[in-house]
Amino acid sequence: MIRRRFSTLLSKDLSKLTLADLKNASQNDENGKYSIIKKLNESNNANSEFYNHLVSDFSSYYKLQNEKFNNALLTHFININPGRVLTTYDLFDKHLIEVSEELLKTVFDKLVLEKNIHDLVKIKEKYPSFEYKLEPLVDQLIADEDFISIRKLALHYSINLENLKNRLGTVIGRFAFLEFFKPLQPQSAWAYVVLLNLNFDKELNQLYASLNQNLPNYNNEVLKIINESSIDLEAENLDLRISILKVLGMVENNIDETLKKFHLYQSKTPYGIENIKIIMCNIFAYQAILTDEVINLQIAEYLMPSDIRTINLIQILIIMNSNFNTDKAMKIFNEFINKVSEKGKAKLIESIIIGHLLNNDRNFAHLVFEKSIENKVLVDDKEIAKIKKIFKSFSDCFMENEDWSIVKFKFKQIVLTYVQSINSVDFQNM
Repeated sequence: MIRRRFSTLLSKDLSKLTLADLKNASQNDENGKYSIIKKLNESNNANSEFYNHLVSDFSSYYKLQNEKFNNALLTHFININPGRVLTTYDLFDKHLIEVSEELLKTVFDKLVLEKNIHDLVKIKEKYPSFEYKLEPLVDQLIADEDFISIRKLALHYSINLENLKNRLGTVIGRFAFLEFFKPLQPQSAWAYVVLLNLNFDKELNQLYASLNQNLPNYNNEVLKIINESSIDLEAENLDLRISILKVLGMVENNIDETLKKFHLYQSKTPYGIENIKIIMCNIFAYQAILTDEVINLQIAEYLMPSDIRTINLIQILIIMNSNFNTDKAMKIFNEFINKVSEKGKAKLIESIIIGHLLNNDRNFAHLVFEKSIENKVLVDDKEIAKIKKIFKSFSDCFMENEDWSIVKFKFKQIVLTYVQSINSVDFQNM
């Protein structure tokens, strides 16, 4: 078949040019082809199909690199750019004639695909009003455990935190949540519950420590916003009320404010008040161990329901009483050990061991451990490994100094963290 040269199409009205005209032209006429591309670039007949046919790979760019490109041609070059010479953003910035939402979306999507955080920041700074959807990139960065890129991105972008719900089961997912959390922006009750409970996240604390940083603390800002909005007084926000009390009583150690909130919830939002009382028991048990003050133990016991059914409450009773009277703690342990499930037995054994270690009675703690295994009361390998880890933590406290007053202070910090975790949330299912 004899094909016409591209150059013969130059005299044609480009508004009437068809894809068939281009397909029937000789591919050997390079000069004619680039003249057609330039003409199309200058015309209003910017059909992407034309560029798909005329510009099959990025090598064509170098014959046109001194031109400004209409959006259709620029979009085409962005899509086929391998990025070895020019980045997506540099290509866009160098050849742009007039920006459009569609073109910005093309650039943004390509930068997301490339995970080019540096240029994503640049485009955000230059075009702040464009609506960016970062969730796919954040998902990928979480999957890659790329916390450095997550942090860089979070400095310049906001995302809908609700989209991280299915990522909270991993420490990197919770890291992303905290980095993207903007404390001065109003959030949902769910987001506040997550944020407040991150105070008790041991894994997340360790991650920040590995970066030589402390866990960001937004408690004051968030509690101020909550108080001003009264969102915690809405009946359905029981989890938020519980989280606020936990933070006030076991992180901020502000007992006056904790009691004010407790009385407010009793009078204004009685829904779930039994759950609130359980958390108050947890708080005063924590304070009893922290301060060694019997009054706090008495308040915790006063708030206890008459019918103690949950493993968490029994654990609290055992550990708290161990700080003052190991015989009473042992009596509570013996009262309940045969009334609970296998998993419950493991938790109670763990608690009584912690209680005796808190009193420097490693021998008795070890005896309880060995007899529990021997009598097949403690059978789960994971629970056994967990208790062995507690013994190791206790031994580690003696490494630098064997003075019991110093060791007890160190181990008490471990016990306090444990008590904080007794009523911890399950991030996986929030």
